Amino acid sequence: MQPLEPQTLELVFWMAHRPLQKPEISFSKKQQKIVDETFCAIKNDAKARIPAREYELGVCYQFGIGTHKSAIKALKYFERADTANYVEATKSLADLYLYGELVPYNLEKALELYEKAASNGSNDILHILGKKWYYGIGVKSSIEVAKKYFKQAAKNNDSEAHCWLSEMYMHGKLGQVKNEKGIYHLYKAAKLQNADAILELGKLSLYGGICQQSDSQAFRFFKWAAKCNSIEAYYYIAYFYFIGLVVEKMSHLLLSALSMLQSSMNAIVYMPLQSYI
Repeated sequence: MQPLEPQTLELVFWMAHRPLQKPEISFSKKQQKIVDETFCAIKNDAKARIPAREYELGVCYQFGIGTHKSAIKALKYFERADTANYVEATKSLADLYLYGELVPYNLEKALELYEKAASNGSNDILHILGKKWYYGIGVKSSIEVAKKYFKQAAKNNDSEAHCWLSEMYMHGKLGQVKNEKGIYHLYKAAKLQNADAILELGKLSLYGGICQQSDSQAFRFFKWAAKCNSIEAYYYIAYFYFIGLVVEKMSHLLLSALSMLQSSMNAIVYMPLQSYI
């Protein structure tokens, strides 16, 4: 049997984040039909020991999607998928142990599973681990441990990890403030097309202090960040056009664009600026 297309599961996983424990919640006949059919298809695929379907069946039992809630069955299918090294299942199990959901809280087991997920190719788990230790989510906060995970993730070209390392170096979270190292990691993240990093480089170039002030360099960074879908970058571009900094002054167009930006975060509203990028 062929695995289901991800789109078929969209409603199921959207429902997973709804407060399904409330009995008053109801669904239209069309929605209920999709849920029922999807659950049956997932269950049939899970019988064939398809790891992705076993994981999804675990989610259904965890949240009561298309069936009754069952912690025992949810764990059963998560563990089956984890045994087959299905990374999403491994991460879900780790979260359950970390937060004490469905199973007793077990930090050692959670970290073991997170490490397993990372070793099985989860590109995001290392920087997620870094954030857990940084903020002390389920663990005692440790900047040094967080740094270890962020560095491992950065070696795997994780742009978010580079951003976190930049933040830590430039704000003295690792002892002495080290702006050069912070900027180094921002550039690394920027080369990986991280919009936040590119935007930050634009701000640093615009205001100076940490690095050399350069309006033209800042404008180039903001244009680059906008191409990477940073809405905030458009505000800075608007500012450049509004006061005629580096570029020709076009206040009437930019005031209109800013007004639309402030009333909506929809990408369509900043299209008037795109022809200038």
